[in-house]
Amino acid sequence: MGKIVIDENLQQSIDKFWEVIPSLWRGVRKHIHDQAVEDYQITLAQFHILRHIRSGMDSVSELAKTGKISRPAISRGVDTLVHKGLVNRSTDAKDRRHIQLSLTDEGETLLNELFGNTRDWMANKMITLTEADLKIIQQGLDALQKAFTE
Repeated sequence: MGKIVIDENLQQSIDKFWEVIPSLWRGVRKHIHDQAVEDYQITLAQFHILRHIRSGMDSVSELAKTGKISRPAISRGVDTLVHKGLVNRSTDAKDRRHIQLSLTDEGETLLNELFGNTRDWMANKMITLTEADLKIIQQGLDALQKAFTE
């Protein structure tokens, strides 16, 4: 990729991105962390394991690769979640060497509650925004997603 000329508008957008996005994400992440630890007695890493299992990752290997975390560290996290009754392990009928991970009903409920609490917390923060502000935010996020996924 060659060097591009950055006009003032693009530079201001990049500067604003770095000013706003990391700070917002830290706030959301702190809220999730606090909720996970205080209300559900799980770590943020365990929350991410649950979230990834829900999204379809069903093995320690997949979780380790996605999270860029060692297999032993993921295994310990999964062991804890199994012990807490949040994750099931089962042998794959087609490949007995493959141990499949899935959420228990309790694990699913925990994630639903945690995401619901976070959604409510975010709504409380954003409730003062106008309908026009919310549309602008949605359009801006769509544009960023498009720019970063093409």
